[in-house]
Amino acid sequence: MLDERVRRLLDSAGLITNPLPGTGPAPYLGSEASTPNRSSTSRSAAGFPNAAAGWFTAVQPFLGPAGPAAPVLQISSAAHATQLPAFLARFAGAPVGISVRTGDVAPPDLAQAISGIPAISFIHPKANARAYLRTLPAAQAIEVEHAFNVQPRNADYHGQEFFTGSHRGYASENRTGYSDFGPLSPTFKVGGGQASAVAVHLTFLAEDGDIWVEHFVSDSVERGDGNATSKLREAVTKVAARVAATPSKFVRSDGLSMFFAQHQSGNMTSLGQSKRQQIMHHLHTAGMARTTPQATPTP
Repeated sequence: MLDERVRRLLDSAGLITNPLPGTGPAPYLGSEASTPNRSSTSRSAAGFPNAAAGWFTAVQPFLGPAGPAAPVLQISSAAHATQLPAFLARFAGAPVGISVRTGDVAPPDLAQAISGIPAISFIHPKANARAYLRTLPAAQAIEVEHAFNVQPRNADYHGQEFFTGSHRGYASENRTGYSDFGPLSPTFKVGGGQASAVAVHLTFLAEDGDIWVEHFVSDSVERGDGNATSKLREAVTKVAARVAATPSKFVRSDGLSMFFAQHQSGNMTSLGQSKRQQIMHHLHTAGMARTTPQATPTP
């Protein structure tokens, strides 16, 4: 478990910090906040521009070889790529991560920079992941997969579908880990307004060990037909009915338990909290998938 002081600091920066259940190693601490409407300038007093110096000073004692978190440099521009040598020098000897979102650092150059040091590169799709995975040592490269099949509208989600099997193959490829983006769109959309339909996406383990996702969509799918609360209640009612009919299908996560409690009380949460509960459930499911290759539920 992370020290509570660390958890509060990381939460204030909008960073995802909890490792999957059973994974053991410390989480990687991103160098940029990952949530909308937060500053993306967490690069530090260590010579990185736009430093959130006070935040970095508070977090710094928890970084390094003995710390519970590892720093990660995000590369999404040529300017970020030039910071790589200073970043590696600043945290020499400590486990570090490189989040490669664009191809601004050439695969051979990155391989040379992290050769012989405890560094892991997280390769995103837009960076031409195949080129990096071919070049970097397997133990130093993790592909970030956007596995969720995003639909234009919530009303367009139906039934259940394959989500990912990445957790089943990474070990045989001698990779350190695997990654997915959860049941979310990888692109933040500005805007909002009244919801036309409300959807709850819950992942589960298939018999062969793959992860699938089932979609629960409100009956009301038009604007003006009910409100967000009534539509969420419709979707959550479907969740409760499905779990009652197939009690072994879904991992009994904290996120799923929250949906149960809301269904039983009739007091629905917000759409934002509902999404958080879906992510909580997915993280728990992904952790179980990693430690339980063969599961009993069948799609």
